[in-house]
Amino acid sequence: MSKFKQLRTKVRCYNCGYNVPLTVDTVKEKTFSGMRLLVEVVDLTATYVECPVCGERILKQLDVPETLEAAQIAVKYDSFHRAGKKLSKAQNQQWKMVEILLNKVRSQLNKTFWDEINQSLNQYEQKTEMADQEPTLGE
Repeated sequence: MSKFKQLRTKVRCYNCGYNVPLTVDTVKEKTFSGMRLLVEVVDLTATYVECPVCGERILKQLDVPETLEAAQIAVKYDSFHRAGKKLSKAQNQQWKMVEILLNKVRSQLNKTFWDEINQSLNQYEQKTEMADQEPTLGE
């Protein structure tokens, strides 16, 4: 078996159990500006899957601008490898270093922000749903 994970094409919704296909319509990003990470303030990008059945937002990944750039390099090398192209020793080493960086930084982001961002994504949806409803007068 290859050391590479098989690409996922669906994600199961935690709320309704629907297998959400990963498409341009269901995979989305939202940027949270001004998040404090240690001593610096960063813009955080949350990648999530939105269930078309119940509207639940399933957080999948957190990134900062540096990890978004590094991920492009990793994706490039991964696509070369999957296509059967040989990578040089230097390219393999760079790919490995980028993967280590991504794992380290994303792990720290997850520990620091995961719960807060996940809650924020789904609270936003609830507020939107409530705003779309007609106001009712008390009796």
